[in-house]
Amino acid sequence: MAQTSELPMTCPGCNLQGIDFNSVSMGDKRFIDSNFSQADLRRANLSNMYMLTTNLQGADLRGADLSHTFFTRFSNFRGADLRGANLNDVWFTDADLRGADLRGSNVELITTLEGADLRGAKVDASFYSKVMADQPYGICLLNTTLPNGDIIRNSCEHR
Repeated sequence: MAQTSELPMTCPGCNLQGIDFNSVSMGDKRFIDSNFSQADLRRANLSNMYMLTTNLQGADLRGADLSHTFFTRFSNFRGADLRGANLNDVWFTDADLRGADLRGSNVELITTLEGADLRGAKVDASFYSKVMADQPYGICLLNTTLPNGDIIRNSCEHR
């Protein structure tokens, strides 16, 4: 298992592919153009992070805490397993979530899915009811592609 004390506060271009971060606390770090593909991030604390153009393809994020984290500029979650993850106040701006498994994740306060691609993502009924209707402060879905392929062109409202 990796020790996060070995990681710098800001880690541009870090290759962390396939590394075991199971139950590790990594919060408050910055990753830019970093590779976490196939990494084991189950139950990891990834809160309060900034991930710019980060590759999380096929990563196991089951039960991880991603609250208050920014995933921007085409972060790749293709095929990632986010079942049961805490997505409170997460920003998925232009994120690629195609084929990701979001079933059972806490999506009650996702801040934005602006430009996100969710085609083929596995979601449950609560995803639609919570993300599409019940966001207490509103959510930005501008140019968001839903799991069924529908595109929301004009919905960026914060209450």
